[in-house]
Amino acid sequence: MLFMMLPVIVVIAGGVFAIQRSAPKKSKPPKTLTNAELRAMILPDFNQPITLESNQDLEVTEVHFEHSGGNVIIGNVRNKGSHQIVEATMVFELADPSNSEIGAVTVKETDLAPGTSRTFRMPIEEANATYALVREVATR
Repeated sequence: MLFMMLPVIVVIAGGVFAIQRSAPKKSKPPKTLTNAELRAMILPDFNQPITLESNQDLEVTEVHFEHSGGNVIIGNVRNKGSHQIVEATMVFELADPSNSEIGAVTVKETDLAPGTSRTFRMPIEEANATYALVREVATR
């Protein structure tokens, strides 16, 4: 009789095993991460120091426009370095009163002695230029 019951027991055991394997498993609730853990995962290199290369020898101290008797950009530059600047090239982005970009102008100055300031003056075509953004400064 045990011989006759053995196949039935094997089939029932196999069925129970199959049901247990295919049944959805209970999952643990997700671990709540701290703010520090979230920052570390999302922005791992966020706190790294950022260095922007910029020209440290020349400083543009002032820029303004005159529109009477022609259109002119006027400004002051200062040699902050301890050596002579043979040539300084400054690129300014020009904007109108509504902050719309209207063009660019390149100003060149030569022979700036260490620690000295100089006023530059250059005619421009943009009659409604109101603002200037220093885009680039290069020296040699």
